[in-house]
Amino acid sequence: MSKLHWSVDYAYASPLSADKTQENFQGQFRQILADALSSSPVDFNARTKSHRYSLLPNFWAGFKRGEVQNLNIGQVSIERKRDDGDVWRYAIEHENTISGEELFLNFNCYHKPARPLTGSWQIRTQNSADGSYSSLSLTGACDEEIDGERAVRVTTASGLSIGAGSIKQDEILTCNWALFDILPSLRENGGLDRLAILDDLEILENDCRIKPLEDWVFESGDEQHTLTGFSVYGRGFPPTYWWLTESGEVAVMSTMLTTHVLNERSD
Repeated sequence: MSKLHWSVDYAYASPLSADKTQENFQGQFRQILADALSSSPVDFNARTKSHRYSLLPNFWAGFKRGEVQNLNIGQVSIERKRDDGDVWRYAIEHENTISGEELFLNFNCYHKPARPLTGSWQIRTQNSADGSYSSLSLTGACDEEIDGERAVRVTTASGLSIGAGSIKQDEILTCNWALFDILPSLRENGGLDRLAILDDLEILENDCRIKPLEDWVFESGDEQHTLTGFSVYGRGFPPTYWWLTESGEVAVMSTMLTTHVLNERSD
C-alpha cells in the first residue's frame, strides 16, 4: 500500500502519535476516499453536480483528546446547477461539528474556465456554541469600475457596508468554492496566474496563482487511481493542495487546518 502524499498526510503532526491516532487518520482517510472513488463519476458536462466532503483535522490539539475513534469534524456540501443562460448557481453548506458553526453561501458564476463571479452573493452563518453571535447574514457585490478598479463590498442586514478590497480591471474575481470546477479545466493547460479569490465570499485575496503538482497514485486494495495535483497560493493566502480524479473531480483538498475528503457525488 502506497503512502499518503505529503500534502495531505497530517498524521505525523499529531501529538498523540504514540497511540492509534496516526493509524486512525490514515485508515479513515483511505476508507472514506476509497468508498467515494468506487461510486460512479459525475459527468464532466453535467448541468447539475453535487459533491460532499468529510472534514478531517490536520492538527489534533483543540479538536480531539484521548484515543480517537472517529476523526470526522464536519462536512461540506457543494451543489451547483447551470441555467439556460450559461450561469452556474452555487449553494454551499459548511458544517463544523466541533466549533458549532455552520456556513451557507449562495453565489453565481459565468460558465467560463475561471468561473468569474456575477451578480450579488449571500452569506449566512449560524453558531450553536457559546460565542459572541448566534447568526449573521451578509450580502456581497462588486461595484462599478472607477479609475480602473472595482471595489468589493459586503453589507449587513442593517445596511452597514464593509469594504473587502478592490480588484483591477484585468483581474478575474472568483470564490474559493468555485475552484472545485476551475481546477478540472486546468488539467490540460497547467496553471493560472493573477486570479482574485474571495475566500468564503468575505476575504479578498488578490494575485493568487494555481500551479500543477506531480501525479499521485492512490491505492485501495487492487484498485489504483492516478490523482492530478495542484497548489493554490498567493501573498497572504496560505497554500491549499488539491487532488483530482481521472474524471476531473476534486477527490481531496487540504487547507492549513483541515483536509476535505470526497465521500459522495452525484449529477
